[in-house]
Amino acid sequence: KSTAKSVAVIAGKSQMLIRLLKGIRGAVAPTGQGDARVLEEGIQAARTGNVALAEARFLAASEGQEAGEALLYLARLYATGGRLPEARSILERLIENEPSNARGHADLGNVCHLMACPGEAKVAYERALSLDPEDAVTWNNLGVLHRDGGRWPEARACFRRALKVEACFSDAIKNLAAARAEDDDERLIRSIRERYPEFAPAAASSGYLQLKRHFNAAAALPELEAARRLGLDEADLHLNAFRGIHIARGLGLVFRLVHRRRRVRRTILRRFILR
Repeated sequence: KSTAKSVAVIAGKSQMLIRLLKGIRGAVAPTGQGDARVLEEGIQAARTGNVALAEARFLAASEGQEAGEALLYLARLYATGGRLPEARSILERLIENEPSNARGHADLGNVCHLMACPGEAKVAYERALSLDPEDAVTWNNLGVLHRDGGRWPEARACFRRALKVEACFSDAIKNLAAARAEDDDERLIRSIRERYPEFAPAAASSGYLQLKRHFNAAAALPELEAARRLGLDEADLHLNAFRGIHIARGLGLVFRLVHRRRRVRRTILRRFILR
């Protein structure tokens, strides 16, 4: 249970902040003059952690031709800084001006989820996916929303959809493995593991399922060691769980032997007294 909780934390709400931050750091700087240059300066400032300069540049760019992009990056900047109400207000303004902006709806879903507004988050995610059904990140985040609400079948369906769009999506495959995976889910994870043998999260997820679903330590250990060898530090969590299971089983065996020995001793004493 502790391992599943650790995996869930990795794939939880903090994951959305990481995605929002990556959206800034991985942005392709626009080319052109005037507003585009101001927006580019804001993106560069955000990448280097200069929040004040980034905010000033995004605000300036939001008054010109790059308003849509500037508002999107400004909202992400606010969200990663914990200024969620401001981020939400900016995104709502963006969507009002650009109703078909899929990224705006997706980021609004993330912010609403972080603000514990699941109904609004669901609406925003679904609108984003209606505009861009190939957005693996939003499928994954919608799955996290369903998982947090205890809707496991819906969560697994979203994680599977994310993996169909992007097979080597580490967040989605780990989330699927930890979402009370069933046979179809495990088959999908195994197929990804076979197609992409160097994809460490697939190896870790396969090993996790061997432990979680089948209690098959012999099959789990090689997979978890492969994931760690491929550079996935999270595999250590599962390896520690593996060791914990063995320790627990060993202690259980000792307890059963001691209990049995005491029971036999009591039986002998009882027979002796009755005689």
